[in-house]
Amino acid sequence: MLQFPVVRPYFHAEVVKDVGLFMVAEARQLVLQGSLYEKVVPLLDGRSVEEICLALRDEVAPAQVIFTIRNLERRGFLCEKSEAMPAGHAALWEVQGIEPTSVTPRLAQTPVSLTGFGVDVEPLAQLLGQLGVQIADDADHGVVLTNNYLQRGLREYNLESKRRGRRWMIAKPVGGVIWVGPVFLPGPEPCWQCLATRLRANSPVLGFLDAEMNGQGLPTIDRICTPASLATAWGIIASAVTDWIGRDASEQTHYENMMTTIDILDLGSDRHQLIRQPACIDCGDSTPAPEPPPLKLESRKKQYTDDGGHRASTPQETIAKYEHLVSSVCGAVSNLTRTSTREDDVMHVYVSGNNVARGPESIYSLRVDLRGQSAGKGMTEIQAKASALCEGLERYSGIYRGDEPVIHATFEEMGDRAIHPNDCMRFSDLQYAERIERNKIPSLFGTIPKVFEKDRKIDWSPVWSMSQQRYRYLPTQFCYFRYPHTEENDFSIDCSNGSAAGNTLEEAILQGFFEVVERDGVALWWYNRVQRPALDLGSFDIPYLRQLERFLAKQNRTLWALDLTTDLGFPVVAALSLRTDGKQQQIMFGFGAHLDVKIAMLRAVTELNQMLVTLIDTPPDTPPTVLNDVETLRWLTDARMEDHPYLAPLPGPARKSTDFPVIWTDDIREDVLFCQKTVESLGMEMHVLNQTRPEIGLPVIKVIVPGMRHFWTRFAPGRLYDTPVKLGWLEKPLTEQEINPIAMFL
Repeated sequence: MLQFPVVRPYFHAEVVKDVGLFMVAEARQLVLQGSLYEKVVPLLDGRSVEEICLALRDEVAPAQVIFTIRNLERRGFLCEKSEAMPAGHAALWEVQGIEPTSVTPRLAQTPVSLTGFGVDVEPLAQLLGQLGVQIADDADHGVVLTNNYLQRGLREYNLESKRRGRRWMIAKPVGGVIWVGPVFLPGPEPCWQCLATRLRANSPVLGFLDAEMNGQGLPTIDRICTPASLATAWGIIASAVTDWIGRDASEQTHYENMMTTIDILDLGSDRHQLIRQPACIDCGDSTPAPEPPPLKLESRKKQYTDDGGHRASTPQETIAKYEHLVSSVCGAVSNLTRTSTREDDVMHVYVSGNNVARGPESIYSLRVDLRGQSAGKGMTEIQAKASALCEGLERYSGIYRGDEPVIHATFEEMGDRAIHPNDCMRFSDLQYAERIERNKIPSLFGTIPKVFEKDRKIDWSPVWSMSQQRYRYLPTQFCYFRYPHTEENDFSIDCSNGSAAGNTLEEAILQGFFEVVERDGVALWWYNRVQRPALDLGSFDIPYLRQLERFLAKQNRTLWALDLTTDLGFPVVAALSLRTDGKQQQIMFGFGAHLDVKIAMLRAVTELNQMLVTLIDTPPDTPPTVLNDVETLRWLTDARMEDHPYLAPLPGPARKSTDFPVIWTDDIREDVLFCQKTVESLGMEMHVLNQTRPEIGLPVIKVIVPGMRHFWTRFAPGRLYDTPVKLGWLEKPLTEQEINPIAMFL
């Protein structure tokens, strides 16, 4: 029992005679009725229980006094009298469920060092002193103040802290947004370099500038700095530091790997979780992993088939599971933002930040990448949001970082395990011969690499052959984004063709495979410039298609669809739209493929939406200013239907949705195996590269089918020429010189 009971500093006790005892605090208020409360509580001023009993001996029996005190203590209203800290300070700890008497010795025994990078630490030192925090230069806990989290010197401080086992908190007091945290721990925990990696990726301009300045430190970009903003920042940071070291070690996880941003303009705040980068150059391990175990597929019953594909989870479930990875500061995905807020808009498109897979290597690519957002689309807003989130995580997972399993060898040394990269890329001999001249023309879609040298030692990555049930190997440069290479060994081009994320491995494989199918079908149609049958939109019995048609008509746009299905037999759909209110038709398209023709149609029209979203509100004959690549701009400016008749439907009746047989099952695994057998029946093999990252958890794969065609300008012999003849689209194969010279620019 308490010896010298007082009302906890967090509460104010107010007795109203014959009404009751009012116990009020910021977040809790209640009334206790009874004459005992009215008599006992006014005497809880630090005197002993015995003294209280004596003072009330003529009115209340001692047993009743003790009962009342114990009842108030049990309900959390009383504590032992203490002068260890001011009442206001004690109230701050009490509201968090921490006994103030335990805090004072921790503050005294846990000094902190203060270090500034472009920021004066003295104002913070004064505040911390008033809060009871001790300052010492050689402390095991550090606080770093900086005007930029990428400031020069922070890496050295980080490495020194790791060497000496120092925990440290970083904070930024300047700017319109105050940054506090995270706390970095020694050992195998996320470090400053992990944070810096994400900051550069999520702020590509700053990342590019940081690289150009070659480690000299970024200029101060947070220009807001007033006495009021600084006073606010110092108070917030001082409170955070005190809260951090005042807690028991087991309770300090609130700050570990987490940072808080506070906007001083709108007073909003956000929490950001920092994830350790396994191959971090300062805290990770970039030793290549061993060859992974054999890939095994499991039965996965479909739970959602309405939009975006056949899925093992709903979009809501996907978002709930992975949304914690979204952060503008340090997230694997920097944001999830709807691109349009029009009330009548049925074009549900979300972006999830810049395309981190590209990584600007020049000022030209930087300008292009600033419009190259990772994006998602859907028939519904929730599907578009889930799609954007997964695409952002897919791009993150596909970036090379150095801990992937590789074999360093020549093509000959790899033997029959090796797959020649041009079996997948399919550049022609003529393209290689004219490479230097053609590459002088800036292009995002037509760059030609050097000829692969079979006697050069390179890194090879394992890809699982589903046909041979063994690992075969492709150049790592082909398999991952941003693999480091020089101009001398620039023999491969990375791209996202076949890359996909899914709620399960099987779902990701199915999604990735249909991207390969889609682009193969588009290449055969586009480069051979053959007309294909129309698809009857009304036959699909999808209300959304009628809504979209009406919406586009209001925007002076048409909508039609073509059937691009090839010898694989899987529905491939092209959705197209042109403008009718200007000289420029601004023809745009989207594509989709799936076992289910309705899903293929929805994927095509929603991808069309994704492409149209920047065009809808622009005046006639005015390409959107957000576009920078010359190929897309040239097409939007110059392309007209009369010059490209293959964009129009083949004369004759339109195909209906009922013309396509049902070839899918209720199990994703069975669908994957069916696709595999279909590919094998045409003499090809399906390969799978598992790019899933353990710190993310979302299954990500890349499907590779050597021989199938990308829809970029790659003109080697094979399906591009033979299949249109086989299908009766053309009487004879075109020559390379007759191929459509315009690059598909999606």
